[in-house]
Amino acid sequence: MNRRAVISAILLAGIPTGCSRKEPEGMRTAHLSGETMGTYYSITCRLPPGVGSEKIHDGILSLFAAVDGELSNWNPESWVSRFNRAGKDEEINCPPHALQVLELSMELARRTDGALDPTVSPLVELWGFGESPEPQEPPHESEIRGELARCGHGKLDFNSGKRAVSKRVEGMELNLSAVAKGHAVDLVADFLGQEGIRNHLVNIGGEVRATGMREDGGGWLIGVEGLAGRMRMSRGAVATSGNSQRFITRNGRRYTHIIDPRSGMPVDGKLRSVSVTAPTCALADGLATACFVLGPEEGLKLVDSHAEAEALFLLADGTDVRTAGWGR
Repeated sequence: MNRRAVISAILLAGIPTGCSRKEPEGMRTAHLSGETMGTYYSITCRLPPGVGSEKIHDGILSLFAAVDGELSNWNPESWVSRFNRAGKDEEINCPPHALQVLELSMELARRTDGALDPTVSPLVELWGFGESPEPQEPPHESEIRGELARCGHGKLDFNSGKRAVSKRVEGMELNLSAVAKGHAVDLVADFLGQEGIRNHLVNIGGEVRATGMREDGGGWLIGVEGLAGRMRMSRGAVATSGNSQRFITRNGRRYTHIIDPRSGMPVDGKLRSVSVTAPTCALADGLATACFVLGPEEGLKLVDSHAEAEALFLLADGTDVRTAGWGR
């Protein structure tokens, strides 16, 4: 979500750590990059003998196409777009990626009392951060109240056992972007592991998952906003949610793209960013967004409730708040 984190992760993936350890016989490093999900991806992986980079890249592109076909709000033929066009009480079957992302999104919605909410799409559109054009003036309070009536995870009937979902109110729409990129990162990392590639760094739009070692034997180096140095990681994921890139300015006030689903308003400017580490990138992605909405006090409680997650909150004044285990 944060462009500085995106650039850092892309650049640092190719920087030697100073070690002189040689690449094992027959291994070679491949760098794959391109565009997906409205952003850039960069993948660095150490290929075993006999594994071709072109085949691996084709497999990754197939995964991206599958995710786009289910989770995109910009693809009119995606599952999300079809659900958004469906009527009240119309039961829609969930394909695999939508099911996984909805399960995590709904869990986080319940645990945060709606600070992260997959039904936030009408508010995202109202503020001009979706397909709708940016408003010339901030939405009126009555407009916000009107869209809030169409939002709320409690108004979504989601039965993971039946793999089905339906709306309790007309006009409800899903936006799964708080978890979708992290989910795609995990898919790529899992695919690489299944192909016997045990050492790789996957980055989609600043959401990163690291596995194994670099060619010099050290852990992967990842730049995180607010850290003077670099984070070294050989297992796990890191995601950043921030307000430094996507925003609109109206009447001298800046409004970030991250909407508080409870109030219908963009989150205020007390935080610059939140970075979260977790075992999976989907969880890190969702927690980072939820923590940005909740703020440091409640966000720390949320992260502490996940045994393997840590967080760094960078405040607008340049100071930071972090969990006890951050960076360990």
